[in-house]
Amino acid sequence: ARRPGPRQHAGMPHRWDPRCPPPRIVHPVRVDRAGRSGPTPGQARGSRWRRVGPSLYVPASVDAAVPEQRVAEVAGRMPPGAAVSGWAACRLHGAAFCDGLGPDARTLLPVPVVLGPAGNVRPFPGATLVWDRIESHEVTRRHGVAVTVVERAGFDAMRWAGSVREAVVVADMLCAARLTSLRRLAAYAAGRPGWRGVPQVRRALGLASEPSRSPQEPRLRLI
Repeated sequence: ARRPGPRQHAGMPHRWDPRCPPPRIVHPVRVDRAGRSGPTPGQARGSRWRRVGPSLYVPASVDAAVPEQRVAEVAGRMPPGAAVSGWAACRLHGAAFCDGLGPDARTLLPVPVVLGPAGNVRPFPGATLVWDRIESHEVTRRHGVAVTVVERAGFDAMRWAGSVREAVVVADMLCAARLTSLRRLAAYAAGRPGWRGVPQVRRALGLASEPSRSPQEPRLRLI
């Protein structure tokens, strides 16, 4: 058997593995005057803590650029009943290539949060708030964060994608990660015919391919 190269050690995931390993997430905590469950007011004003929301902090050493960490920091501001969806939920389910970056691999995509029709939250940086309906059976928890189930997450990511091409990327990469199938994604979309963005989802599913293994494959295939 070929030995792993210098950049890929035994037991480490390959850089093109469509599944990502379990993340190390540091969830935001509130200010605690006693300093037990969070920083004291004085500590929160210091350089060792980073503010991520009203009275919400994480240690300053935590890397805010890690996709799962970005999601957790937004989720800390969600009201009860809300759930992360789209690319962010796909990532927490284990889809490595749903990394929160645009097609240029540089632009940070906001974290989509589905609030339901009655959610009362002011918009804040780093998040996109969506007042679509959401059923309780469509919400689960991954790594301590309330997220939509895989098919709802993929459906949302595909209909919110900037183009049919990028919606195809979502479908291909969810299948590559073995989180769902084109048949299950199509069945979910078929049950929501009047939802905004469904025509794009249908077109994308007609162009998607389960054997894809990286985002550039469907982007090249569709030229």
